[in-house]
Amino acid sequence: MDALLSEHKRLSTKQKQTTLKTLQHLDNVIKQLEQAKSLMLVDPNPGAGSDAMMMETSDSATPTPTLTTTNAAPVPSESREQIVKSFVFKAKSVKEACDKVTEEHRDMHATVSRFGKTIDKAFVTDIDKFANPAAFEGAQAALLNEVIAKHLLRQGHFAAAETFIRESGLTLEQPQLGPFIEMYNIMEAFKQQDLAPALRWASENRQALERIGSSLEFKLHKLEFLRRLQIDRRDALQYARVQFVPFSHSHLNEVQRLMGCLLYYGRAPPTPYMELVDSIHWTEIAHAFTRDCCAMLGMTYDSPLFVSFLAGCAALPTLLKMASVMQGRGASSTLWTSKDELPVEIELGKDSQFHSVFACPVSREQASPENPPMMMKCGHVVCKLSLERLSKNGGRFKCPYCPVEQTPADAHIVHF
Repeated sequence: MDALLSEHKRLSTKQKQTTLKTLQHLDNVIKQLEQAKSLMLVDPNPGAGSDAMMMETSDSATPTPTLTTTNAAPVPSESREQIVKSFVFKAKSVKEACDKVTEEHRDMHATVSRFGKTIDKAFVTDIDKFANPAAFEGAQAALLNEVIAKHLLRQGHFAAAETFIRESGLTLEQPQLGPFIEMYNIMEAFKQQDLAPALRWASENRQALERIGSSLEFKLHKLEFLRRLQIDRRDALQYARVQFVPFSHSHLNEVQRLMGCLLYYGRAPPTPYMELVDSIHWTEIAHAFTRDCCAMLGMTYDSPLFVSFLAGCAALPTLLKMASVMQGRGASSTLWTSKDELPVEIELGKDSQFHSVFACPVSREQASPENPPMMMKCGHVVCKLSLERLSKNGGRFKCPYCPVEQTPADAHIVHF
């Protein structure tokens, strides 16, 4: 993508330069043509009469035009040659300007063609060769269908989700659909700045929110207090006396600050509490509600389908480059799916890291369910296959990092 942006910037710069130079060349052409026209209208012998185009007719039916002069002396040959030379010079200047315009547009066409090739490299439509259909067969196919169905439910596409569940043969029951419908309705209420559904939900799930260490209920009451304060100060004060009492110990400092807002009610800005009524708090409360609601349902904040899509977009450029390298060496891309790993390491960023990954310090291979990490008696950890190679058929061996002797039976699996 960086190469595409760089090429687009180069194309934009070239287009501006070409436009500027073309206009300059066209102005030069117009100027030369005007001067040539002036030369054609100049009388080379001002002391004589003027030329006139006379039509002479003969006995034939077709008239023959002839150029004659009336009361004029012959034009000196030196003046005529000077006019012709000047006209030829102007014509050459016009041709040179036209050639420069053609050259500029030829360079522009080359830049556009290069940008097109960059787009073709960046957006390859044939990505089927990177897919592994066997990855979602059997039980994995049902798992993929469930991920897709839950993604549709999270987005509020309930009709599409129900159709997909029915056609894919999933067995999601109505109680499982209820929390998604309730979450979607609350999110829609947030858009209308209506906190009543969210406050009711938080009150019903107070204990569950406390178990996950969430302060969502207080944040909702805080936002409702600020909303009421902008309408009626007395109503906001009465609301605070009732709703802030259960949070007086856990959120005392914030409650005191909210009470300070009452002193500045109605005053012209700026005030020390202006940031409390910023509209961004509505976006933040929506994110907080989605995070806590998903946590209570045993789901991640972001949809697994969305996370997988972002990971695929990040990995695809590297895979495309690897494909071209492997094809150049005559290697088959099917070798990529022979193991449950990619041929190269791809950095996805901290937002896409959800669990630790162990790489064996001996074999440099990543641990897997078939080759789990094993902690030896001395505390050092290697993969199971490395442990078997060190022990040589189950015999005693020394740790590769310390002199402690042990057997494979002394090691046990480590779960990250």
